[in-house]
This record gives sequence, structure tokens and C-alpha cells, in this order.
Amino acid sequence: MITIHPEDVLRSKTIEPGLYTLEVKSYKEDKDSKSGAALYVFDFVVVDAGPYQGVPISTQFSEKAMGFMIPFIQAIGGQVSDKEARTFDPNKFVGKKVKGNIVNDTYQGRTLNKINGYAPA
Repeated sequence: MITIHPEDVLRSKTIEPGLYTLEVKSYKEDKDSKSGAALYVFDFVVVDAGPYQGVPISTQFSEKAMGFMIPFIQAIGGQVSDKEARTFDPNKFVGKKVKGNIVNDTYQGRTLNKINGYAPA
């Protein structure tokens, strides 16, 4: 048997580019298949009322380019410093809300939703 859940259907929905309120639904750590670098994977869902409510979107950050994660950490409320290292528990980001700038990207001929910037919710 094959089961297709409502989230699977929503994941394929193309979101009109713009700023949306997103909730962090889950976090997991993965590995890059080529380099073995840690990948920090966050799953979000659009919470704004409207045609995109409930649409899931994922993003990942690589340990090799942690600077790309700074705007997300700041939007969640984390403070970073250019004077000292800061440590964050990404599991504590689950349930938090941020504003995400959603753009559309094309990968292997398919249109994908992508987060291209963060702000506090």
C-alpha cells in the first residue's frame, strides 16, 4: 500500500513569492553525501491564514557555511557575536515562529519553494 498524506499534497504547492509567517515544525541533523559535513535541516509550515496555510517548506544549513544561518538565528531571537562563540540548541527552535521570504527556485525542471531571508515574526 502507498499512502499519500495531505502534507505530501501541500508540499508540491507553489507558494507565491513574498513574506510569510512560518513555524518551525521539526529539526534533524543529516550529513552531506559528498563531504560528510553536518547539515542542519529545519522543517517549517506556513501559518498565515490563506491559500498557503499549512504548506510545508524545508531548509538546511551546512556546518561549512554557518554564516548563512545567522539571519535565521537572529529572527528566532538568538544573539550572535563577532567577539565570542555562541552555542544554540536547534531543538529549542521547534515551535518558534519567524517571517520567511519565500521565493521560487527551479530544480530538475520542478518549481520549488525556498526561504531566501528571515525576520522576527
